[in-house]
Amino acid sequence: MSRIKYFSLLLLFFFITACGSLNVTTEPVPTETIVVIPSPTLPAVTDFIVTGTYATQTYDNGAVCVLQIKGEPELTFHFNCNRGAPSYNMGILSGTFEVLEPNVGLFQTDQFGNCELRFEFGETSVNVTQTGTDFECGFGNGVTANGTYTFQTSETPDIP
Repeated sequence: MSRIKYFSLLLLFFFITACGSLNVTTEPVPTETIVVIPSPTLPAVTDFIVTGTYATQTYDNGAVCVLQIKGEPELTFHFNCNRGAPSYNMGILSGTFEVLEPNVGLFQTDQFGNCELRFEFGETSVNVTQTGTDFECGFGNGVTANGTYTFQTSETPDIP
């Protein structure tokens, strides 16, 4: 029995010695605060990009364009532009555009060169900005997609 007492006392001694060598402070330990910021949820695309048909009046060069947009699950578009007499140059382009912001879409192609179409939707119109020449976007001479297109009808277009 004395061996057990001796061993117990020895173990207690090592325990007390070990605890005594710890640095115990009463100061608060700095903690790292983790702030979770939820990612913004974009409103439904259909709240800003309305399926239907839009049209321009007349460009400076005389072209008139019709823009058709078909909604979800992918946002597709179809341009049909005609410059009119005397050349009757045309521009026809269809594709799918990427939504960058709830009211902004972007289409890019390098089929004929570097062509980019930026769609900015308002309440009753869409403003299209074309980067690239008429030829780079596959349009006839002097035909561009640039312009403000006014909303005409909300009937779902039959886009080819």
